[in-house]
Amino acid sequence: MIRLATPADSSRVFHLLCCAKGAQCPYPAFERTFGELLASGERVCLVAESPEGFLWGYIALRPTDPDDSDDPLSVSELAVTSRMHGLQAWFIARAYRLASALRHCGRIPLARGRCQIAQAGA
Repeated sequence: MIRLATPADSSRVFHLLCCAKGAQCPYPAFERTFGELLASGERVCLVAESPEGFLWGYIALRPTDPDDSDDPLSVSELAVTSRMHGLQAWFIARAYRLASALRHCGRIPLARGRCQIAQAGA
């Protein structure tokens, strides 16, 4: 399943990024930065997880030109667990498809440099 990332995903995204990039920053700094990123609306942040709840992918999409209907988003960050590397292209394609669907139903109005994610029922 691919879904919007939430602050509750912070520790799992942290571990995924640390394993994928081979670097580590202090978790409290990451947690604060990740929470600020989600709240800022500057990126569409999505996670992929198995039915058992294993988080295997994280992607952040950045708005480019909202007038470009063919490609209004670009990948700013991507991490996939080593055993799922073969699914990177599939994950990117699905993430774009989900972001596009959210945009078309009004959950992600894109403005140059910003994605504002509306809460369900708002």
